Amino acid sequence: MIRSTPACRIAAGVCQQARTADAADATAAADDAEQAERRAEDAVAQARARLRAQLEQWTQGNAGLLADIARPDLAVVLAAVVDTTGEPGARTLREAYAEATAITVTQRRDRLAALAAQRAALADRRAEVAAERDRIAAEHDDAPPALATRPAPRAGRPGAPLWRLVRFADGVTGPDAAAVEAALHAAGLLDAWLHPDPGTATAALAGDDLDGYLLPLPPHRRPTAPPLICTEGVPSVAVHTLLGAAHGAAIRWRNDFDWTGVRLTAAALQRYRGAVPWRMTAADYLPRAGTGTALIGTPTRTPWDESLGESMRRTGRAVMEERLLDLLIADLRVTGAG
Repeated sequence: MIRSTPACRIAAGVCQQARTADAADATAAADDAEQAERRAEDAVAQARARLRAQLEQWTQGNAGLLADIARPDLAVVLAAVVDTTGEPGARTLREAYAEATAITVTQRRDRLAALAAQRAALADRRAEVAAERDRIAAEHDDAPPALATRPAPRAGRPGAPLWRLVRFADGVTGPDAAAVEAALHAAGLLDAWLHPDPGTATAALAGDDLDGYLLPLPPHRRPTAPPLICTEGVPSVAVHTLLGAAHGAAIRWRNDFDWTGVRLTAAALQRYRGAVPWRMTAADYLPRAGTGTALIGTPTRTPWDESLGESMRRTGRAVMEERLLDLLIADLRVTGAG
């Protein structure tokens, strides 16, 4: 049997009071914590609201930029990040922006680098053009490239190369002058030497002087016929440049009577307006076809004289230009005399 003594009743009362005080403290602490949490949530909500407002203002102010980088949806992406701001592990605006614009930023950097390189190249080119302009203004003539086949020393030699002794008339355009210079250089004439004394040049030619010289022909041997241009087979760029600059000139064209030759003639007649074939008809071909060499290659049309192509197919013979040399020289003499 347990008896309740006064001391026990006092101890029980003290314990009850302590439990009541602890419960009250815990309740107060819980209330404080809840209020602090609400205040924190309010602070986060207010911070997010401010961020949204700032984000909207930034979006409006940079609408052109967003369209330019093809990311008009970037504001939506950043707004979604704002909604998770403050949560554990949430991305920051800086991280989201960097991720969304990484490709565009890389492309822009590459473009800027390319533009910088282009600008540097243009600056170099501008400097080159300016230097060339200054040289032209000073009327400084640059020598053409030296020919390996003309190693003879020229220092102290009387006379000068052709390019130093002539200049174009004022009416000759730059492209035309360049075309003529290119043709002269290709023919080995632009750098050929002119002695003031023809006898000295003749002596140099008779010796072992490895150089090119120009000599005047006696008056009775000087040609009176129109210029004759030899293409040496397939026309070079220099030939086409020269003929392209011969505005208004009557061009008479011919090649060998083989498939390559008539193909080149057809191309020339099509390329140069007003050009006409010269001794390139069936009537010129047939008298010499009997002893010609075998005709090889792929046949082609001869639109200026269809009977020529038919005759070549039928005989199967090629006629080289040398076989018509007498007729061609006679034509030149008649033209020159006229």
